[in-house]
Amino acid sequence: TTNLSLIAADAIGSAERAINATITANSGGTFNAQSGTGNIYANLNSSAKLGLVWAGDTQNGFKDVNIIAKGSLTRGNVPQDFAGSAGSDINVRARNINLTSTEGSVGSVSDLLKISANATSLSGGGFDGGVVNIVANGDIGFTQVAANSNYSGDLRVGLIASNSGDVLINVPGGNIYDASGQTAAQVLTAAQVAAKSPTNFVYSAGVIGLTSGRSTTSLKRSTTSGAL
Repeated sequence: TTNLSLIAADAIGSAERAINATITANSGGTFNAQSGTGNIYANLNSSAKLGLVWAGDTQNGFKDVNIIAKGSLTRGNVPQDFAGSAGSDINVRARNINLTSTEGSVGSVSDLLKISANATSLSGGGFDGGVVNIVANGDIGFTQVAANSNYSGDLRVGLIASNSGDVLINVPGGNIYDASGQTAAQVLTAAQVAAKSPTNFVYSAGVIGLTSGRSTTSLKRSTTSGAL
């Protein structure tokens, strides 16, 4: 299909039965998906522009977005006719966000994918969810923002890894944290912990650029960890 849009009251796909699709447009057609009370799981045997991929909402709670693509996952235009989308420019909005491109890039350093991973504040302190994992063969570039003023604008990273490209992360409304520093109840799965080293949560074969509300740093052919 050239473009694919999916809307469900509950989930879209599952961990065991993800939605499998191929976007046939040469420059990458658009993939849109909006779930209500469930997660989104999609396996794309192609590249795709991510227009609107939203799991859950502010009223009923956010759910998880999980996309694996053979090609690049880049920023698309956010459709304005989905529920709650009018006036929004957020491409991916969820609790935890997991994006993988096995042969391409996720976002780009010149046109940042706009994501919103939203953690829930716990009564005893700390947060539940809001973890971002992005792995690509090429470049990775994205901006993290809060869904609204009731959520933190911080970025909690499980793993950001580029095999052969550059990484640019922009967090204009908060800090960048290593999610493994949270307690187990605050969400890093065993698989996510096993996929990263104990001290490094961002890896790139090229340049790493991190911009937060507090500071900016750029590292050449290196890794970085901790909070900015």
